[in-house]
Amino acid sequence: MRFQDKLVGDVLVLRPMSSFIDASVSISFKGQIIDWIQQGHHRIVLDFSKVKSMDSSGLGAVVSLMKTVESDGVIVLCNLHPAVRNLFRITRFDRVISIHDSLDDACRSLSH
Repeated sequence: MRFQDKLVGDVLVLRPMSSFIDASVSISFKGQIIDWIQQGHHRIVLDFSKVKSMDSSGLGAVVSLMKTVESDGVIVLCNLHPAVRNLFRITRFDRVISIHDSLDDACRSLSH
């Protein structure tokens, strides 16, 4: 899976370049982000502006990533397509993970 990545201060912004995060890419999605976490990035914004659909394996990957950084970091989401936002709402994970309408809002929420 390809990502666009950039640093905004001490926040790592990752934009998956796939339209779908499903069983066919969720392991790669999760693995690449874990690599960034192991490199010391613990304040991460996932910009889902390119992601149009996500299934339960994609959702599971996001939840697993949250658990990976929870003791010393945070992951927030932004720019969710309505179908992806609906998945988080239906599963009530929107109560567990912070979701922002814009990248600027997401980065501000993680600024020191």
